Amino acid sequence: MYQHISAFQTFLREKRAAAALLRLPENMVLFSQYWPRYGFAFLFVPANGDPVVICPEVELEDTVEVGVSNAVGFGEVLLSDGDPIANAIAAVEKVRRAAGIADGAKIAIEAGEDVMAPTFVANKIMLTGRNTRRILEGAFQTSDFIPVRDAICEIRSIKNESDLQKLQMVNEILQKSLDYFEAIIQTPGIREIDALADTQCYFSKLACGYKGIRGVCRPFGQLSSGPERSLVAWADGIVSNGRLLEEGDVCMYEIGACVDGYWADLTRTGCVGGYKGQKRIVYEVVKGAFEAGLAAAKDGAVGHDVDAACRNYIEKCGYGKYFVHAAGHGTGFAHSEGFPHLEPGSRDVLRTNMVVAIEPGLYIPGIGGIRIEENVVVGPNGGRILGK
Repeated sequence: MYQHISAFQTFLREKRAAAALLRLPENMVLFSQYWPRYGFAFLFVPANGDPVVICPEVELEDTVEVGVSNAVGFGEVLLSDGDPIANAIAAVEKVRRAAGIADGAKIAIEAGEDVMAPTFVANKIMLTGRNTRRILEGAFQTSDFIPVRDAICEIRSIKNESDLQKLQMVNEILQKSLDYFEAIIQTPGIREIDALADTQCYFSKLACGYKGIRGVCRPFGQLSSGPERSLVAWADGIVSNGRLLEEGDVCMYEIGACVDGYWADLTRTGCVGGYKGQKRIVYEVVKGAFEAGLAAAKDGAVGHDVDAACRNYIEKCGYGKYFVHAAGHGTGFAHSEGFPHLEPGSRDVLRTNMVVAIEPGLYIPGIGGIRIEENVVVGPNGGRILGK
């Protein structure tokens, strides 16, 4: 089902572009709700008229399931299909000619993006490199291209009701999975890697058909436990190991997970045997900081305001030097979207129905890392937590 198209077409007309050809998975989901399996798929958006998904024939069934009725397929898997690049060029050219777009027209493309969200086949991501350029030049007979990054970033940042319903679903599934995680770590002796893997398995099984959705999913989690390993858990890419969880260990589980192309980014920090003593005090400080950030996530605020709300609360409690990272970021169509930034000095303006991850955390020697991260919908009077 196509969505958010009219705002993008306004941008195309303002830039005097005849059309756009998009490939990044997050942009495919944004405009069509179709999450490509491994990224060799395109979205053709004319400045006027109907968009068209162009994808491998084997993925046409996926487009039907998300309500896209006019997708065009091309062969690219079997030997009998021939050259997949030539097939893609032919398919795109056929679509653009049907839209009445002449050779040599100005075309909007993805250029300058530094990161991209994974596709379903996360081990075989196809970048927008040389082959994409070959397809663009071959199908449109032009080298007159303009970038779409900033325009799409703005469109992507504000979710519609359909987006919010899907984000509610993925957050519900992930919240239930983290409840499971907190339960299984209450018995000392489980290996860190087993708690990580069991929780991701629980997520994947729960997502399949959850409340009637397709539930095509991928979880990407990291778990660090104990006073030393969780102390550096502000970093991405922590590798979980065979360490046995002990009574009193804080266990920080950060997980970015995607269901049907929509992302949630949550962190839950449990404690083996429950929070006691100084760890309970630190946890309550982090919780209070999150609640302050939640209240500050209102329409018209800027990213700095949310960060300052979290940071000021922590500093008043005497733990300021242990809050070493920004308070959060945009999320929804990717694990971490490029807008807005919730960090000191950020002038990114928050608007109703933006979705942000708010994630204050403290990393204290002898205790470890304790962070709370929830995905929040910006509202007129403050934020609303998704999934609860």
